[in-house]
Amino acid sequence: MSNEKSKGIRVFVYGTLKSGHGNHQAYLANNPGAELLGRCYINGPYGIADLGFFPCVVKTNDGVDRKVVGECYRVDSETLDSLDCLEGHPEWYKREQVATPWKQAWCYFMPDREGTSDLIEPGIWNPSAEEIEWLKGADNGS
Repeated sequence: MSNEKSKGIRVFVYGTLKSGHGNHQAYLANNPGAELLGRCYINGPYGIADLGFFPCVVKTNDGVDRKVVGECYRVDSETLDSLDCLEGHPEWYKREQVATPWKQAWCYFMPDREGTSDLIEPGIWNPSAEEIEWLKGADNGS
């Protein structure tokens, strides 16, 4: 199997797996089975909540589409298995497909948790100044 085909799985990450955060180094940085496609946001009937040391994406039921900012990676099946283990899929977090600029990607959602009372605005967990500036530009179409 070619390397390109073996890295055909896309994953959207929004928390400790983002560049500059704790799990990024262990799971994605310098991993030949992972390739950063870019920063992006997903938009839909969900939001991001802060659980303290890490966030979760939750489905909302108020009819409002919100942005969740993160990064999209192309990974191989070994890396996806490692991420599933880290995220406790499917018992703790549950993987579901979301739309990204690079087609559909897996995203880890917190099941059995709905609502909007503790959502982070503007949809970025533990944001860097660079992420905030990027979102401003993305909102303006730049």
